[in-house]
Amino acid sequence: MNLPHTWNIDDVENQLSKHYGVGYYRKEITLSSQDYAGKQIFIDFGAANKVSDLYINGQYVGTHKGGYARFRYDITDVVSLDQTNVVVMKVDNSVGNSVMPLSGGFAYHGSIYRDSYIISTDPVAFDKLDYGSSGIYLTQSDVSKTSATLNVKAKVHNYGDAAQTVQVNAVLYQQDGRTPVTQLTDTLVLQAGEDGTYSQDYTLSDPHLWNGRIDPYQYVVEVTLEQDGVILERVRER
Repeated sequence: MNLPHTWNIDDVENQLSKHYGVGYYRKEITLSSQDYAGKQIFIDFGAANKVSDLYINGQYVGTHKGGYARFRYDITDVVSLDQTNVVVMKVDNSVGNSVMPLSGGFAYHGSIYRDSYIISTDPVAFDKLDYGSSGIYLTQSDVSKTSATLNVKAKVHNYGDAAQTVQVNAVLYQQDGRTPVTQLTDTLVLQAGEDGTYSQDYTLSDPHLWNGRIDPYQYVVEVTLEQDGVILERVRER
């Protein structure tokens, strides 16, 4: 069986037969020390409908409620490098009164119905546990034909056990992703286990405004996390 998967795809066409209940997924993975030593390790699920419990090597990792959102777990301390690790996910799509959807005239797919990944980062990284997001937020305000203000926010976390100094650089590009408009840089000092937030504003003159299908123009923002001139992580958003 491969992911994505669902155990009740036929429910879409056969509304008289609904397959609701519990299913289990089990997979063995091996993470080499050559690739993962000194790294922070996460497991990422695009979605699992609708309540899931994760266990690795018999150890409970966490529960996620809700069948339509991405979620992640930090599994650094529960996996063993260069050994077989057993990953078990319990998924329950039973109809209940506490997790959406509560009811509806459609089938509730039960399963890990989106892709799953192993993610590794350096000890300092964009926050991987920020609701399954990239940790990068782009917010526009005061938008007009003559100007627009863009706020770039990056959530950074020090997963290590020592203080770290990092630089966050945000470059705004035209839609081609190659022509720079401006660059915004700041330095963060994070103690062990500490969160930090980079937040910079830029006012763009005469912005090229998005206009639906007529002119679906989108600027590109590339945010990098750097330390001592080395890029630790790079994220691009539109």
